[in-house]
Amino acid sequence: MHRPLHSLSFVLLFVALQLSVTAQQVCDSVFTPCFNTTSGTGFFLDLEAATDVTIEGFSTMSQGAGTRDVELYYRPGGFAGYETDASAWTLAGSASGFDPVSAISCPIPVTPLPITFNVCIPAGERYGFYLASTSGSGSFELYDTLTTGTLFSDDGTLRLYVGKGAFAFGAFTGFVTQNKLMQGTIQYSCGCSTGMQHPSAASNVRLFPSIVTREFQLDLSKAQGVYQSARILDSAGRLLDQLELDATATSILRNVASLSPGVYTLQLTGLKSSAQLKFVRSSD
Repeated sequence: MHRPLHSLSFVLLFVALQLSVTAQQVCDSVFTPCFNTTSGTGFFLDLEAATDVTIEGFSTMSQGAGTRDVELYYRPGGFAGYETDASAWTLAGSASGFDPVSAISCPIPVTPLPITFNVCIPAGERYGFYLASTSGSGSFELYDTLTTGTLFSDDGTLRLYVGKGAFAFGAFTGFVTQNKLMQGTIQYSCGCSTGMQHPSAASNVRLFPSIVTREFQLDLSKAQGVYQSARILDSAGRLLDQLELDATATSILRNVASLSPGVYTLQLTGLKSSAQLKFVRSSD
């Protein structure tokens, strides 16, 4: 669904105003208004912090009514090049039966995602975020006039970059297109506290392939003895499998043919470290 609702001059004026508000530090929210809306099932975007910030929530707009299950992912370094690589992302949270307020035309009310999370973005770093509708019906509204990778807004604390849109149900498996940006609100606060989600996600371990038919291999050669246990969780956080890791192991082969097709988390836990990796169990 594509409804051009405002002129390009309004778009450029809004972007110019956003880029001009850099005189003082803001610790509240980033808003992308409703115009030139295209309906999709999800989106990728990048956020870059001038100082330490904590991303606390997303609120979205919907033209297409319907209840859907959603998953929110994030990764350090941005989303580009990892749109289909589930192992490169960390699950911030998921929600079942999300039924946002909808409207056929602008203005469209924003509805907060029912996902509780706190993701720290350290000063000077860029993080990618990915919202996916895994099943159900309905849409998320996307803006489609600017170019992927360009700066959309900068409030002096947090920069928002144009991303991509997803147009099929399912995580990491759908049709993705350039030059799309979510319409809605990103809630954040200044500073980061200990205990927040701040991934060094799998910087010392590797899972391959990321799309698994029957079994995957876990490379522990750079993390020998670091992790004591591994657990496999489904998208709802349910424990499906677990194993103890030998302190001398440098590689582990695990058969997951019994799992249904979908996105899964491999959670590694040690005395001083933890890590999460994603993989997709594909159809045989």
